[in-house]
Amino acid sequence: MVLFDEWCKSSIQMPWKFCWTDDEEYKLMESSKQFVESHYTNVKIKNWCHARDGEFKKGDWLLQFNTITGKIYSWMFVNEIIPKKQGEEFYESDPFMAVQLGNHPPSIPFHIDGSFRKIFKKTVDQYGGKKISNLKNSKVPQIFLNLLRSEI
Repeated sequence: MVLFDEWCKSSIQMPWKFCWTDDEEYKLMESSKQFVESHYTNVKIKNWCHARDGEFKKGDWLLQFNTITGKIYSWMFVNEIIPKKQGEEFYESDPFMAVQLGNHPPSIPFHIDGSFRKIFKKTVDQYGGKKISNLKNSKVPQIFLNLLRSEI
């Protein structure tokens, strides 16, 4: 199992993106449930997040966290990008839902242990949760990664 400091030192770093929220809960859209029911058999949506157009693609790894508290929720593996129906929550700003079907593959970018949770929260505080929520895309900024590395 790769830890964050090992990921930093690796010449082949599995990429990951931000998947942030400033809310404890957001619901799965009905359009996503209907899509999965019509395209898959005996598969459940395990995880999801709202998405802007072109923000995520199938196969992306997303680190889900709260920009206010810095709390990490989990890794999410994107299996599908599903368009929302007009009128669904955040349709105007985030017209898609990225979904993970079933459990994610075992090859996560790195293990999230207690130590990483602490340095991640500290880095979110230093960088600024509001600044993260205003990013134009979900790519992890180099400045953020540098701050994380400096905490190791």
